[in-house]
Amino acid sequence: MSRRWCSARDVAVLSAVAALSAVVLVLTACTPVSPAPPAPDEELPAGISVRVFQSRFDYASRTLKVSVTNDGNSDLDLRDAAFSSPYFAGQTHYGDDLVLSPGMTRDLPVVLPSPVCSTAGEASGAPDPATVVLTWQDPDGRVLSTSVTPRDDTDVLAQILAEECLAEAVRAVASIAVGDELRIDDGDGKPMARVDITIAPTGAAGTLTLTGVRSTVLLAPTTGESWPLSVALTADSQPLTVALDLRPTRCDPHAIAEDKRGTVFPLELSASSTDLGTRSGLIDVTVSDHVRSQIYDWITQYCNS
Repeated sequence: MSRRWCSARDVAVLSAVAALSAVVLVLTACTPVSPAPPAPDEELPAGISVRVFQSRFDYASRTLKVSVTNDGNSDLDLRDAAFSSPYFAGQTHYGDDLVLSPGMTRDLPVVLPSPVCSTAGEASGAPDPATVVLTWQDPDGRVLSTSVTPRDDTDVLAQILAEECLAEAVRAVASIAVGDELRIDDGDGKPMARVDITIAPTGAAGTLTLTGVRSTVLLAPTTGESWPLSVALTADSQPLTVALDLRPTRCDPHAIAEDKRGTVFPLELSASSTDLGTRSGLIDVTVSDHVRSQIYDWITQYCNS
């Protein structure tokens, strides 16, 4: 086996390489490796504010209005508004492009996702229950976005959550339906009408307690201002039918023509279930289009008799 002896020149080269490697290692060990800084959120353009609300016309369609106001000095070329909240499952978008000139407010409708009715989640609370992500294009053509907490000055999100979770708790233990026909009888020269509301337990564990039915802008009991009830139904209960005797509260010609909620009966109740706990409040029960038409005809007949 042959050996190769290093010359003086080889030793000098190797020593230089070793020294350079040591310097590199020392510099590498002593120099911290900084991660790339996260991209900061864009600042909302000056004068832009956001609030959320719901009008009475939005109730049936479960629509929320995201209201964007431009009190600044420049146009806002809005590309998207996305709403989310721990109170609701998922995110919902407005999605259309629009330009808000200075001094302009636009109410952007978004359909709410399903409510989150976990009792544990509600107990933990949410100090900032909603987020709106606005996306816009600046004058240089850049698409920017930022998240803001909208103003909820009417506490509409908590109200919607309470109402929808009550409805979910009620559906878990019972179904509620209005009869298919308005029952009309002659009495003392006036046609007397009744509408039936049937409550049928689903068989699931829980209790539904009804304490009354409130009058509407068009309809009230023949005596008093509400229909008092004291009924508790459980999984073993038989279906219950409640007959509401009716009298018109108004006879002016505009009462029917301008009616929006005159045939919607608010039920006062509470529902207790294993998953949703105990919830109390009002549940709106709406008649069918056929019964609504019958009620309008009956009111006209009653007021003209």
